[in-house]
Amino acid sequence: MKITEQIISKVIYGMENQKEHLCLDPSDGLLKPKSLGGDDFISLPKWGPRDGYALMEAFTGSLPVSELRAELEDVLASGHGVFRGFKDVLRAYPEEEQRWRRYKHREMRLRALEWLGLWVEAKDLEGLGPEPEVWEELTRSDFVLRCAGEDDWKSIWRWFEEEGLGGGAVAGEMDAEAQVAETPLGDLAGAVCWKTFSVSGDSPVSSEKAKSASIFMVYVRDDFRRLGLGRYLLETAVSHLNGAGITDVFVNTPDMKMAEWLGKMGFKTSAVLWRFENRPE
Repeated sequence: MKITEQIISKVIYGMENQKEHLCLDPSDGLLKPKSLGGDDFISLPKWGPRDGYALMEAFTGSLPVSELRAELEDVLASGHGVFRGFKDVLRAYPEEEQRWRRYKHREMRLRALEWLGLWVEAKDLEGLGPEPEVWEELTRSDFVLRCAGEDDWKSIWRWFEEEGLGGGAVAGEMDAEAQVAETPLGDLAGAVCWKTFSVSGDSPVSSEKAKSASIFMVYVRDDFRRLGLGRYLLETAVSHLNGAGITDVFVNTPDMKMAEWLGKMGFKTSAVLWRFENRPE
């Protein structure tokens, strides 16, 4: 029997089936009740309520601080009707509901693959083989957000230059701070950068003393766009700044599409800057 995506899907189905004890018959790749007693039947990996709860808990922890995360945390802490309540909350957030389904399928698929791998040699099964990198299956919860290090700034400066924003200017902004998004393979997928300043002036100060911050870049690499990663970066940065006691967060952008996007996130227009260029011919 060759391990295919169809076989993996059957294993996942059997794992979630709490009504009967199913096994995998390697002779034909079908799920069959254990009661049939086939000598070659392979018991499926254990998957119970505790595993499901741990998965919901991990997904909730991967979300940025938000109303949705708070609602899901309340459901998980309630102690009763958790699985139904979790689904009911997500139903009001269609985009996150889809991400939850992909997240759950991916994690259960990994469990199934790990389990099948144990039987490849024992039952003479043909392995699935190496998988291509399909980034379209990623969700923002797959990325690790962390503070930018010295080496990360080299990539950030390069992104500035590619976007025509002046990488040399960024190189001098040693007082700037940033968070980067890291892929499961350890590559950088994007970044959000900001500077903090005091209310009385625009001189840079440490985050501990600052009352305001200006986000001057939100960047996501082309191959990781349309995954909600830009919003994730911005939401995380705003949450981080608010947690540090910074009351006002500004974003300076000439991009009208981004301005519309910021409005949907709760930002309000603070000022409009007009410039007239009189250049000699």
